[in-house]
Amino acid sequence: MKTILKIVSNWQGFAALLAAAAIFYFSPTMLRWLDPTAGVFDVGYLQRPLVAASYFFFATFCAFVALQIDFPTLDKWLDAGGFGKAWTEAAPTYRLTFTFAALTLLMASYLVCLWLVPV
Repeated sequence: MKTILKIVSNWQGFAALLAAAAIFYFSPTMLRWLDPTAGVFDVGYLQRPLVAASYFFFATFCAFVALQIDFPTLDKWLDAGGFGKAWTEAAPTYRLTFTFAALTLLMASYLVCLWLVPV
């Protein structure tokens, strides 16, 4: 367990990879729980959001790995608190706008992943 926690603390994207693997591995069980007559991956549209979430978390893992390999200084800066004092001193409207924009971009990237899953 300590090894996994050490990997997750040093490689932030590893948690996203674990989430992608867990969603992909446990989704047949979840789908059969929702529809006992369904096959492994035969529930149709219920499968698409799960596979899209798996795509999304895998892409998040790849982004973190690329960040750590290509820009180690930026990764260390983010690990050290990055914005720190500047974030706490920023106006609440700026922080709210920034957070909303980040969540909107994350949702848009998930929708792109959902669009990439074949029907």
